[in-house]
Amino acid sequence: MSLVSVRRLLNQIADVVEKSYLPPYLLDDMLESLRESWFPQTPLSSFPAVNVTETSDHQIEVTAEIPGFTQEELQVHLDSDHRTLTFSGRNVREQTKQEDGRRYSYEFDVRKTLQLPARVNPDSVKASLENGVLTIRMDKAQEQRGGVKINIG
Repeated sequence: MSLVSVRRLLNQIADVVEKSYLPPYLLDDMLESLRESWFPQTPLSSFPAVNVTETSDHQIEVTAEIPGFTQEELQVHLDSDHRTLTFSGRNVREQTKQEDGRRYSYEFDVRKTLQLPARVNPDSVKASLENGVLTIRMDKAQEQRGGVKINIG
């Protein structure tokens, strides 16, 4: 059942309940219990699905499934430590149904922060969005080999 169908059903239920002169708090309780049973809360950490892979050519690739978003609605940020990657976005859609003249709006936020397996070169970070999949590729930072002498004093 699509979200639009569920909303339509909930609106019909609300109309019937309002006409039966039930107290408003009962209506709220009924609709909330319906919402909880049909759309159980999932941990925010499970959405969106994200994969982080290290390639053999010293690159890190992050892919995330974010259907319904456009490039303009998403932001990607690499923190100053060059190991923490955050992507976020807001998707807002509005439409008017011809049959009933009602105006519907849908809003969805996404935000994910990841600790990368290694420091990356900030100049190499490239992101693309294709068919609802965000792909972020970046080169690992050159690590200094050997120790560094530190003067005391």
